Amino acid sequence: MQKRKIIMKKDVVAGLGEIGSPIQKLLSRTIPVVGYDKKTKLINTKKFKKFENYETEILHICIPFTKNFISMEFIDGFILNDYIQKFQNNSVFDLRLIIADLLYQCFILDINGIDHGELSNLKKHVIISDKAYIIDFDSASQTRRVSNLTSSAQYLFIGGPFSSYFQKIFSIDVDLLKTKLKNYKFNQNHDNFNNIFEILDLHL
Repeated sequence: MQKRKIIMKKDVVAGLGEIGSPIQKLLSRTIPVVGYDKKTKLINTKKFKKFENYETEILHICIPFTKNFISMEFIDGFILNDYIQKFQNNSVFDLRLIIADLLYQCFILDINGIDHGELSNLKKHVIISDKAYIIDFDSASQTRRVSNLTSSAQYLFIGGPFSSYFQKIFSIDVDLLKTKLKNYKFNQNHDNFNNIFEILDLHL
């Protein structure tokens, strides 16, 4: 089967099974794709035969012989600081939803024992699209003490570049927030998490 450069009307992924879906989502945003397994025993021969003469821009070879793989996705959005700067004069309600979603994700990481390691500087590690996306987990650890929520809250509301803005729109008692964060730091449970949300008047 030869690679031919021509645009066709629909994308096709054949013979890839569970791995086909993330490959198609990643590659077929702009180009037509036909994929197949290099290991012939894994090919759905009848399905692949149907598409083997389709002209495509990419013939993607997948070799699914490992137990683990990562599905990567392009996130079309803004880094956190750019989002805040661009939309801070828009709906405060929408901003509150984004912040609530971000802090809840941090809480989920905490209670699962995963420390991101770099959330003290959120501007480099969060992208905002339809929701908040925490990225760059290359420094993550399951062995050190987790501090995702406390680090993120301190950046947003206490020591970050937009903390004064957030203190104003959230009407935050900073000393009380520090106390609640300290309580959470030593006992990361739902009650202490909810206490922080209550101080910030956030809802999921």
